[in-house]
Amino acid sequence: KPKFVYLIPTFGNPSGALLSAERRKAVLEMAVRHQTLIVEDDPYGDLYFGDAPPPSLLGLSASVPGSRELLVHCGSLSKVLSPGLRVGWMIAPPELLAKATMCKQFSDAHTSTFAQATAAQYLKAGRMPATLAHVRQVYAERAQAMGDALRRELGDAIDFVPPQGGLFIWARLTGAGGKVADGNVFAKRAIDKGVAFVPGTPFYCAHPDHATLRLSFATADVDKIREGVARLGQAL
Repeated sequence: KPKFVYLIPTFGNPSGALLSAERRKAVLEMAVRHQTLIVEDDPYGDLYFGDAPPPSLLGLSASVPGSRELLVHCGSLSKVLSPGLRVGWMIAPPELLAKATMCKQFSDAHTSTFAQATAAQYLKAGRMPATLAHVRQVYAERAQAMGDALRRELGDAIDFVPPQGGLFIWARLTGAGGKVADGNVFAKRAIDKGVAFVPGTPFYCAHPDHATLRLSFATADVDKIREGVARLGQAL
């Protein structure tokens, strides 16, 4: 029996996958059936490009009796407001939350009170909805630019599913046309061209697919993305 199950149901890192509402409910039902704790990490849930994703496991827990007591929900302002803010939160059953608080105190005493006060004032001012609308638009444009550039510069040598949200494109090298088919080899060649990405291998706990890689469009603007992908094409 597992101690707990850790999930990123919405635009997970690295895959960008989105768990359907039906499967989310099934996860909660299994948690109740097996009395196993579920840890839901939700840093990307607000970063959707089109339709809003299904409700979080926390949001669905009311429809599955007994699941709320077996659920921990974690969120963060770092991905949607400011990376340097480093303010996150945990919603958990009281007994577990008390133990987590103790661990936090032993680790670093507490999250910066100045950062917490800054975040609280910002949220109180009611500016978050407009910020979210803006970052969704920005990231959607960057994701589209990266996808278009990958098709243009790498063609059938790479395969990927356009993301519906989040910060990443999860891709797989096909080796078409005799091109590189190993993400680790490709990463070294890319660095020589002044571009860095994360090969997919480290994301696997076992039996890695060496052809995979994760590309991020979080910090580069559209022009830089196009330039970077063009360099990837040269490295391939």
